[in-house]
Amino acid sequence: MRNSVVIASPRSGCGDPLGSSRMVWGSFAALRMTVVTLGVALLAMMMILPASAHGGNCGCSLGSSLGAGPIITMPAYTMPEGMFSLSIGSNYTNYGRLSSQQITNINSRNQAADDATASLRNYISLGYGVTDDLTVIASYPFISNWGIRELHDAELENLDGVHGLGDLSLFAQYRFLKQERWQAALLAGINFPLASSDKKSNHGEYYESHFQTGAGSFNPSFGLALSRHYQHFNLDANFLYVLANTNDIGASIGDSAVYNIALSYPLNHKHGDPFSHEHEEEGHDEHQGHFLERIFPQHAFGQHLAWDLILEANIRAEDAPTSNELSLDNHGGTIMFISPGLRMTVNNSWFYNLSVGIPVVQALDGDQGGTDLQLLFSVGTTL
Repeated sequence: MRNSVVIASPRSGCGDPLGSSRMVWGSFAALRMTVVTLGVALLAMMMILPASAHGGNCGCSLGSSLGAGPIITMPAYTMPEGMFSLSIGSNYTNYGRLSSQQITNINSRNQAADDATASLRNYISLGYGVTDDLTVIASYPFISNWGIRELHDAELENLDGVHGLGDLSLFAQYRFLKQERWQAALLAGINFPLASSDKKSNHGEYYESHFQTGAGSFNPSFGLALSRHYQHFNLDANFLYVLANTNDIGASIGDSAVYNIALSYPLNHKHGDPFSHEHEEEGHDEHQGHFLERIFPQHAFGQHLAWDLILEANIRAEDAPTSNELSLDNHGGTIMFISPGLRMTVNNSWFYNLSVGIPVVQALDGDQGGTDLQLLFSVGTTL
């Protein structure tokens, strides 16, 4: 099996007699901003749907469920005891198609392959601070895969898309080190096979495991997260390994390893406490106040706004899926994204995340279409 390396470009949160009315208006304005922002982001995603696919399971962006720190990378700091976070989000991936030359190569080797146009994972996540050092997160997705094609016996078949509820994921984050500058946490999770893993195509055949909305097996994960606080920014990194077990029909999605590192820069708020977004004192940075304040205002519609600029590098290495203990040809490999992102926090309560993943390196096994672009948007609140 050949290993091809591609350097890719994106082509393809008293005493005032008018206090009550002001609170009502403030709540209404915050709700209006939430609805408008969510609507615009979802509309933008709908407008860019299917454009060009190798289907694969998509990792859950747990960092976006916390409302603090990076968007994809999981930081080491945990939620304060008794704090809840509730978020909804969408993770859209646009894939590349197999080229004519790749199809010819695959047929000459008498192998099989597949690709897809795009996938969309909509999810709802709930986080809770059990103690100051232990956070638990539950996530439940709805998954869609479009434009699936399968190549076998020199014949390219166009199949229906796959849509449905995914598997429930539970995740725990235990912080075992907390110093003035450094924090470290252990990560552990489990995937509960609640979704269907035996969906069939319009040709009456089972879809491959990486196109199914459920894995059909209990898949544990474990890892480590590190966070470093600097004077003007935060640096976070995490590693997570997922063990994929075999389901009842003899299929497995394949093990995967995720490596993330992120740089987070607070524009106009203190960042010693990642869950607090209080504004800095006026005039703390005259250059920042004059330049960035024009782009990222501290107030809008009567609401207090805090902004974070985020830059991440995300690497995902996947084993090929298996069927009856045989690895599928032209699957698996490693991909690296550079992911600039932005977080807006409203009134230190509601948070909005937007991340754009640009693939810069794709080291894929065999012939595959690869990935063109990844988008993630989420909105949530902390209680």
